[in-house]
Amino acid sequence: MTPDTEIKRHRIIVIQSLQSPFKETGRDLYDDILRYKEYLNNDCFSEFYSVENKQEFINTIKSIADTLIDGDVITLHFETHGSKDGVSLNSNEILSWEEFDDVVRPINIKTCNLLVISMAMCYGGALLSHIDPKQRAPYLCFIGSHRKLSEEEIIEGYHKFYENYTSPLDISKAFSSLTSVYSERQDTNPFGLFSQEFIFDATYNPNRDPYNFESIVEQKCFQQYGNTNVENIRHTEFNLRKLFANIIKTYRNYFLFKDVYKTV
Repeated sequence: MTPDTEIKRHRIIVIQSLQSPFKETGRDLYDDILRYKEYLNNDCFSEFYSVENKQEFINTIKSIADTLIDGDVITLHFETHGSKDGVSLNSNEILSWEEFDDVVRPINIKTCNLLVISMAMCYGGALLSHIDPKQRAPYLCFIGSHRKLSEEEIIEGYHKFYENYTSPLDISKAFSSLTSVYSERQDTNPFGLFSQEFIFDATYNPNRDPYNFESIVEQKCFQQYGNTNVENIRHTEFNLRKLFANIIKTYRNYFLFKDVYKTV
């Protein structure tokens, strides 16, 4: 697929790894909403997969990548348990965020950075904790929570989301529908919508979040010198700024597919 390729199919794919006594919220989402979308939109198709363990999870995503046709745009919706360390599966195995990125990246490359990911799990927002700037971005954007979620929150929130979502063009409107659940209750919204551009810049632009950068400098300084005196802090900050600037200059356009879309 290239930036000039005509988009022919929007595929929304649910991958679930849940077992009793937990409700099969992914299957319910598919049965209640997603499977009917193709009757309303000729170019929208939905699929459902239930996996038990890490290898099945990986094989399912690889199979999706292998069966892509030119013009496919993919949204992956994950209904599993989650933690700050990664995706938790029925087998009690954990797929780390690094492993997750490596598994979904081929789909994003084949779809030319149009992969949208939805993390219907506790701590799905922790996905942003991993980034490999030397490779292509593993997805265009993702939705995830910074805390534990109840089954009711997942059901209500994502039903609202997919009632208004068919393709990546709908992401802002659909995300607003998801968050409206909390504004109606006057409750704090736990979900975030994160683009890879935001994640890259938040990670490597020291001026975007000065307080976070200061914390990183102090940690690196202590790791290297065993203390955080003024001279060592100054030296560490200088080296980190130089390193980050080089990463931005060398890898940002490649990571974000801007070299592919430069003529578009």
